[in-house]
Amino acid sequence: MKIIYKYELKSMISMPSGAEILCVKEQRGACMLYALIDTENPPEIRKFSNVVTGGPMSKLEVKYIGTVMMFGGSYVQHIFELL
Repeated sequence: MKIIYKYELKSMISMPSGAEILCVKEQRGACMLYALIDTENPPEIRKFSNVVTGGPMSKLEVKYIGTVMMFGGSYVQHIFELL
């Protein structure tokens, strides 16, 4: 069954294979990742990285997921999935 699921953003998240990342948002001081998942698919580990504005980027291959403004905009982080 396909559902939208919410995960607290960590550097590694176990989610059903083939999950489609929809967005990232701040919720109650935490960075949350929303994904469209198929509950019948086996789990896989997905890896994520955050970069603050002006911070160095990883030299690894990445896919941009979104930007999250936290604490009233005083902390901005850009979220990438490591491929």
